[in-house]
Amino acid sequence: MKRLLALLVALPLALMTQSALAERIAIIAGAQAPVSNLTLSEAQQLFSGQLRSVDGHAVEALDMPGNDSLRNAFYQQLLGRNADQMRAHWARLIFTGKARPPREVAHADEMRTLVTRNSNMIGYLPADKVPADAKVLLIIN
Repeated sequence: MKRLLALLVALPLALMTQSALAERIAIIAGAQAPVSNLTLSEAQQLFSGQLRSVDGHAVEALDMPGNDSLRNAFYQQLLGRNADQMRAHWARLIFTGKARPPREVAHADEMRTLVTRNSNMIGYLPADKVPADAKVLLIIN
């Protein structure tokens, strides 16, 4: 009975820990990238089309597909905007010719591959899914 009670107490704690890790999103670059970190302000500017270089190095932001839940969580956490607000933001910038949105990838595996093989690409993944050959530039949650 004591074991069952201990398990019932430990299981929700373990699930909360996993949930907390899954909610943390890491902005990443390849291990060979010249950029070593990002400030929150730089990340906000990069993923809203206002920044094209970091520390004098040209960078290209990558984005998950438009309907991806990670993308929605990312923009909500980073910019405080939902999917509809981001679509409107990019529509304005594209229409005026001021900026273009980040390059959209098909899935997380493509994000991993592009970031780790290209020193100028910056993307994002759940913090618990960052590959060993990538470096974390910033964690948001």
